[in-house]
Amino acid sequence: TLTVAGAVSLASTLSVGGAAYFGSTVTVSGKGKFMTGAFAPIVTLADATSVVPDLNTSNVFAVTLAGNRTLAAPTNTSTNIGASGHIFIIQDSTGDRTLSYNSAYQFPNGGGVPTLTTAAAGVDILFYAVRTTAKVDSILIKNFTR
Repeated sequence: TLTVAGAVSLASTLSVGGAAYFGSTVTVSGKGKFMTGAFAPIVTLADATSVVPDLNTSNVFAVTLAGNRTLAAPTNTSTNIGASGHIFIIQDSTGDRTLSYNSAYQFPNGGGVPTLTTAAAGVDILFYAVRTTAKVDSILIKNFTR
């Protein structure tokens, strides 16, 4: 196990045969290669009138809607330009919940805002890519089975 709590600079290759834990951001200037899968855990977003993804916590989120909600602009876009991810949007057991979007979310075809699957326990996935601090290119894929 390799544990790094502060800054480290390497002029050559680092090979770790076991687990590696980094207490901060890892920056790779050059090609990064993962021999097995790299993933971000799903972070559950608080169901509130305004649902706010924080890009410093993850790039994969889930929220279960218990009312009509607004997806707020994600926080920390300035340090995450180029990041991509997705948000699982789940209807509660009642269904028929709506989601409006902050203007940061840009959708294809002239900006038409997508509507959610309305079935109880319905699941949609919003895929996104952070283009600028104020533009998050997005597409909604609807009606996954839960």
